[in-house]
Amino acid sequence: MKLIFFKMMLLVLLSMTYSCASMLKLSDQSSSNSFSEQSSTAQVTAKVTNSKEANIAFNKALAAIKINDSSAAENAFKTMLLEGVKSPTALNHYAIFLREQWRMEEAEDIYLRALKYSPNNAMTHWNLAIFYELYRGDYTQALVHYQAYQQFAASPDKRVVFWISDLTRRLEKESS
Repeated sequence: MKLIFFKMMLLVLLSMTYSCASMLKLSDQSSSNSFSEQSSTAQVTAKVTNSKEANIAFNKALAAIKINDSSAAENAFKTMLLEGVKSPTALNHYAIFLREQWRMEEAEDIYLRALKYSPNNAMTHWNLAIFYELYRGDYTQALVHYQAYQQFAASPDKRVVFWISDLTRRLEKESS
């Protein structure tokens, strides 16, 4: 029984490591400009906890996505929510899943839920900024979240500095 528990815990840890790495890939951040994964994970662990069942459901969702089983992923994500998940990483994965299915209202709700549980999470601000700029055309909200990303990231991202400048210019042009 102890061996089974040990294997399950090892699987959960490996899946969590994979999810952090995949979120960094999803946001297309270079390693020199990305926020510190270790400090981000420590912050999440200290402030936001999940039930064992929520973690299992999250891992099932990730596995279903890998094999392109949208139905199973959807069911696992819903179970994860029912189990009270509060992890910004897990919620960001779900929001991206919803966004890829063009379920924008639901995706926005999940991003905002992630932000509610962890308001200083750079990854969530990054994803929301891109969501608002590219999918909603809401440059004001995009600007807010790009600025928040810069504030909470381990180091400033030169690309985001340019994007902030560009959005500021666009907003000034619209208002004149």
